[in-house]
Amino acid sequence: MKLLMRYLLGLLLIAGTYSCQKEISVEGGVTSAFTLQDEFGDCLGDSVAGTYYAGVPLGDTNYLDIQVRVLNPGRYSMNTDVQNGFSFRGTGNFTDTGLVTVRLTGTGTPTDASVTSLRISRDSGYCDIVVNVLPNPGGNPGGGSGPCIAQVAGGYKKDSALTSANTVSIQHTFASTGTFTVYTDTVNGYWFRKDVTVTTPGALTIVLDGSGTPAATGANNFVVRFGDTTTCMFTVNVTGTTTQPGGNTYFPLGQGSWWTYTDPEGTSATDSIRVTSDGSSTQGGQTYTRFITTDDGGPRDTNYYRKDAATGTFYGIAPLEDVSSTLGISFPVASIEVPFLREALATGDSWLSQTVTGTQSGMATSLRLTFKCTNNNATVTVNGVTYTNVYVVENNFEISIMGSPFTAIFPTPTVTYFAPNIGLIKDESTGFTTQELLHYNIQ
Repeated sequence: MKLLMRYLLGLLLIAGTYSCQKEISVEGGVTSAFTLQDEFGDCLGDSVAGTYYAGVPLGDTNYLDIQVRVLNPGRYSMNTDVQNGFSFRGTGNFTDTGLVTVRLTGTGTPTDASVTSLRISRDSGYCDIVVNVLPNPGGNPGGGSGPCIAQVAGGYKKDSALTSANTVSIQHTFASTGTFTVYTDTVNGYWFRKDVTVTTPGALTIVLDGSGTPAATGANNFVVRFGDTTTCMFTVNVTGTTTQPGGNTYFPLGQGSWWTYTDPEGTSATDSIRVTSDGSSTQGGQTYTRFITTDDGGPRDTNYYRKDAATGTFYGIAPLEDVSSTLGISFPVASIEVPFLREALATGDSWLSQTVTGTQSGMATSLRLTFKCTNNNATVTVNGVTYTNVYVVENNFEISIMGSPFTAIFPTPTVTYFAPNIGLIKDESTGFTTQELLHYNIQ
């Protein structure tokens, strides 16, 4: 649902044709500059957190803190290579220069018990990170009595959020009284937890509550930590994804809905951004749904969308401030509405955005967007999931200077794909890496 932001970025790319400006990153921020080493070529320092076992997926407690020296503030994306089945990665934004500690999250599953060396590189320099992977605990990494005596309740499906029905009942013997937090790491997007008060030492049945959303099918191994140095392991099997929702809206606006996408600024397809429908805003007499985009570095964008009930057209607010400052065009308005989608489309339908005209070096300069539905019933596979009845919409930017005929800015248009009752599933944008849907939850 980052549609408008990428439309605006296309406008920013015009700067590469008509003027020389500073480098703009995919999200409209300046790309950062930083180094991993000091002036003598020595790495600035790192700290590996968590315990690593062969065959046990990494969770929230497995991460790498690494020091970098920031030379220019801006967005960053960094990762280690993949060794022994796992790696570390992270993205974010540097707001100041100087020495900064960056946290990279661990992903993957260690294959073998060994001392594993992973490398993180920056320009011509690099640092090696050493992680000690322990033998598979066989359900007993912390001195417990083996595999959990556990009963898993509820259904577990790919892309379906857990509910109160998703629990795990576990028997455990506490040797002392007190309050204990019994929890698992996050595996495959979900986890279990319960706070337990023990008034009398002895055996106790603990019902862990599940949270999160399974991201993939298969068997997931969870290590339970009881808060008393003992642990055990149980397995949950995740089945196939739920069927594609019914309905006929191609851009859901329900509060609380969310989507995750591959990050065009990331280093691999597993990097993702999250878009959440959260709240509303009234602007120019119209009520818009607010979409907030976040990543590992925090909030990235806020966009506003609405649907015209009479025409079935979806609009979004496109601010012109960045376009104005980058291109040196003075506009009479602060933003425009972009009609980026219609509810009922036929193959071949085309339409235009409003034209916005400003002045650049005394010359009248006009910009507009063109749209065309090239297929209103496509079947598209994205990240292994097949979507049907998909709208394929092409768009391009056109420019007119001093009343000359409008001409396309890019030789090839941006192509967007919308699935019924899901929304944007894929975006192939000129000059950008393809952005694809990973997971979603429609309210």
